[in-house]
Amino acid sequence: MSKTHGKVIYLAASWPRREYANSIKTMMDARYGIGWVQSDWLDPKITKDLSEEANAVRDLVQARDCGIMVQITGDKLSSGGRHTELGIALALDIPVIILGPKEQVFHNLPGIRFAKDMLELFTILDPEFK
Repeated sequence: MSKTHGKVIYLAASWPRREYANSIKTMMDARYGIGWVQSDWLDPKITKDLSEEANAVRDLVQARDCGIMVQITGDKLSSGGRHTELGIALALDIPVIILGPKEQVFHNLPGIRFAKDMLELFTILDPEFK
């Protein structure tokens, strides 16, 4: 991975894991400073008044514009936007870190990094932000 040069982290996870993703965002904000994680879908104050189309467009733009994508795995859901967001990152050569176990064939592509927990995730991300 190269230095992000002001680009942000996008957290991709299933909707039911939103609280867990929010806790990860809080830890990242505390470690790297507010503003490095851009995942508006985590904030119900932002999403509640928007149409599904507006939410989808916002997620697409944030996934497209991120410097690093962290996909949170480990649940039993096979549907959801996180798979699309991963495809966006892969198509645009955005570095991807999977937080959790491999779940699908595209997780085997070269260049994808894995972290089994937050300690490993911080070990990967620290050189980018410190």
